[in-house]
Amino acid sequence: MAFFIFAHVNLELNIPSPISEVEIAGRKVLIKREDLIHPSLSGNKFRKLKYNLVNLENQGHQLVVSFGGAYSNHIHALAFACHYFKLRLILFIRGEEVNNPTLDHVEEFGAEIRFVTRTEYRTIKNQTYFSEWPEAYVIPEGGTNDLALKGVGEMMTEIELQDVQICVPYGSGGTSLGIMSNLKPNSNLHIFSALKFPSFEMEFLLKCRHLRIEASRYILHDEFHFGGYGKWNSELIDFINLFPIPLDPIYTGKMFYGIKDLINREKFDPDRPILAIHTGGLQGIAGFNERFGHIIRT
Repeated sequence: MAFFIFAHVNLELNIPSPISEVEIAGRKVLIKREDLIHPSLSGNKFRKLKYNLVNLENQGHQLVVSFGGAYSNHIHALAFACHYFKLRLILFIRGEEVNNPTLDHVEEFGAEIRFVTRTEYRTIKNQTYFSEWPEAYVIPEGGTNDLALKGVGEMMTEIELQDVQICVPYGSGGTSLGIMSNLKPNSNLHIFSALKFPSFEMEFLLKCRHLRIEASRYILHDEFHFGGYGKWNSELIDFINLFPIPLDPIYTGKMFYGIKDLINREKFDPDRPILAIHTGGLQGIAGFNERFGHIIRT
């Protein structure tokens, strides 16, 4: 157990996150349970926010601005962090005004929500300065920036295995890039896209270049997105409901489904361990079930 100290307030965290083991298609798979770091600041979100929170404290900021969709794990975790550390938070939410469990929690945490059209959002999400709030600390959509990569990269120091096949889901790319920046010797990284990209590899390499990450030892998988971001079918839901640990339908469910398929097709090296990163996102299940009829068991 570790403590994160911010403005003389301690946050108790389950770090290093534990590694458990499951059997998938007859193969042992290790799972780094980032979802168990904290009930509200779990998975890759604490990793991405850690050094951003340290930086904004060092710079004396009291106001944070960020962006996301209405079911975003990022906005949920950031809202909790700002509430816990007594920071004002303004969130630009993409799309029409809605109510859902994620936004209910965000509002309970005291965040100020501003819905914008998707056209406006495409412009706003790339801003790093707002004249209305010149004192604001701006955190990008999904939380991915250089400081986020530093926090995610620390995860690799908790893994003793040196020659391992690491698996991670891909959304904004921050977790994949952070892991790659500190990848263990002789290991490689299997990246499972939760989105339908016209050209996944081009998208990925552009982000690597922008964030100054050397792209090496990676394998991209874009065949397990089930039609695109937030898309699903009954086969995915059945898989999630039968899996021995909780998975979300947006990221981790798709990744573990892909891992099973690759094991069945003997695409992993049989002599090297598989380690999957559970990036959290379980808070989104309540909103998913509210929309689609409580089809994921909790």
